Amino acid sequence: QASAAKGNDNVRTSNTRVDREQDKKAAKEENKGYQQTMQFLSKVMLFKKLPKHQHPLLAAACQPAEYKVGQVVISQGDAGAEFFVIRRGQASISITKDNKTTKVATLKEGDYFGENALLREEPRSATITAETPLSCLKITRE
Repeated sequence: QASAAKGNDNVRTSNTRVDREQDKKAAKEENKGYQQTMQFLSKVMLFKKLPKHQHPLLAAACQPAEYKVGQVVISQGDAGAEFFVIRRGQASISITKDNKTTKVATLKEGDYFGENALLREEPRSATITAETPLSCLKITRE
């Protein structure tokens, strides 16, 4: 029985080693994503004047958000608590007035939207729709 128990210890040790390696790999991937986020944010015009020591806090607050072509990201008139920065892709800005919707601009990598709703708790002033597959960083009020 002693040898059977010892065999179980070897299995446990082996599993622990595998778990540790998986944890290490996951942490490395998470750090890589964090570093990429930091690098991207440092290139966004809005954040260029933000002190460098604030960049890690900003990067930590970012959540990835993905949208398909034609998917509405935010809708005019809705309450909002998120701010978005486009990493990849394009989105259209459209405004509806008197039941007529007009596209007013196109957003691309490095552009941002949703800041008014985030900063001033104002309703969304426009609808943003993905024109291509859209990859964003989302920052919430919390």
